[in-house]
Amino acid sequence: MLVSAGQAGAEETRRARLEYVVEAGIPDCFDAAELKDAVAARLGYVPFSDDAPLSLRARVRRNAAGLTAELKVKDESGERNRSLGSATRDCQELSRSLALAISVAIDPMSLMRAPASPPTEAPPAPAASETPPVAAPASEAPPATPAAAPPPTPPVSKTATPSDAEARWRLRWLATGHAALFTLPSPTGGASLGFGLRRRAIWADLELRYDLPGSKSADAGGSVKASLLAGALAACHGGRYLGVCALGLVGRLAGEGHEVDEPKQASSLLAGGGLRATLEVPISSSISLRAHVDGLYIATSTRLELRGRSVWETSPVALVPGVGLAGEL
Repeated sequence: MLVSAGQAGAEETRRARLEYVVEAGIPDCFDAAELKDAVAARLGYVPFSDDAPLSLRARVRRNAAGLTAELKVKDESGERNRSLGSATRDCQELSRSLALAISVAIDPMSLMRAPASPPTEAPPAPAASETPPVAAPASEAPPATPAAAPPPTPPVSKTATPSDAEARWRLRWLATGHAALFTLPSPTGGASLGFGLRRRAIWADLELRYDLPGSKSADAGGSVKASLLAGALAACHGGRYLGVCALGLVGRLAGEGHEVDEPKQASSLLAGGGLRATLEVPISSSISLRAHVDGLYIATSTRLELRGRSVWETSPVALVPGVGLAGEL
């Protein structure tokens, strides 16, 4: 009876061959052992065998929308393909989805039940050459079989849960060149460097910005020149490519006179706030091409004068388009 029960249990389990490839340069994906452990934990047994009739081929690669996992299933009935995607570039999350898809391909009923206990190897069928059990004579009572101690539970490798991946913050860096319109006495350019933190659809960037000097001539002769050194904080929300940010700016506006008898220098506070629209297009697994447009309301007012006459005054609004690179560490 024990031999028959073992044979029936082996027939109920389905085995498969698995080929698994991850494209180079994609971090945090399951390796082959972790993927097999995740499938075995859901099915309740280790289903993988090199001579199984069911063939599974899984590949994780990068595409324009993020990451994708392609699964090819081939058996006696034909070949089927399935594709899984991840727009967040979180390969841990994609690997868990791939493990579930492989489990369903091996045993479709596994989708209807919770993950099983830690996996154990399916018992092998007895060899044909083994001597069959011999029935004991009717006159002799069979000896009582002692209860066997339960086998030790094998360890199961731990994998990160979805909540672990979603709670992870990533460090960002930014390098941007920009044009400054209506901020200084004349249109000019500048650059900014920054760092930030990102968690899925929300991120915050802290930037140091410098606007090159812009100048304006006075009607009575001479000219004024001004430059800006400022810090900006952007709190953003968005999707894979587009985002919108609330923006704050505080800096030092430095002005000076030129081509006059007694040129002077002075500085004042420039502060404002507004909105930013961003576009980030990935060009590799960790670097994106970045463009933004800032619209600012300037809350402080500064006037530059020569000979007691106003030559230039800050505009209440400013426009700052820029383009550069952004990356995650």
